[in-house]
Amino acid sequence: MAQREEKLKLTLPPNHGFRIAIVQSQFNSDITNAECLEAQRCAAEYGVSTVVFTVTGSFELPQVIDQLVVSKHYDGFVAIGCLIKGETIHFELLAHSVAEGLMTVALTHHVPVGFGVITALTSAQAQERTSIGYDATYAVLQTLTHTQRA
Repeated sequence: MAQREEKLKLTLPPNHGFRIAIVQSQFNSDITNAECLEAQRCAAEYGVSTVVFTVTGSFELPQVIDQLVVSKHYDGFVAIGCLIKGETIHFELLAHSVAEGLMTVALTHHVPVGFGVITALTSAQAQERTSIGYDATYAVLQTLTHTQRA
């Protein structure tokens, strides 16, 4: 795994009680499992509870997160997936659709959705980027600190 850039320590509100839903694609599971562990590690560092939900592939991430938002059980969401380019345009279609779908969920429901979907040309490149799970969770926590002040 590539070295993760050090982040500034976040200051979460006292007794925040934040709960984050991590939604993990099972496609390319060797990579998404490592990403999920990184996401959980970040949450644990800040005393934030997590629940992991699994979906078949990255395409299902926006739909399941949208359904979880409606449940109102979680304060933030982390999408974990891995798309590796093949020889067809399938990769481009999925990458665009997933990113747009996740942004739509975030903007429609006014909730933080961390983008932990790796897009890579090779499996080796994807393995090097599994720390994105940590980064996506950090982004959700940082967003929550801003929205709690507003």
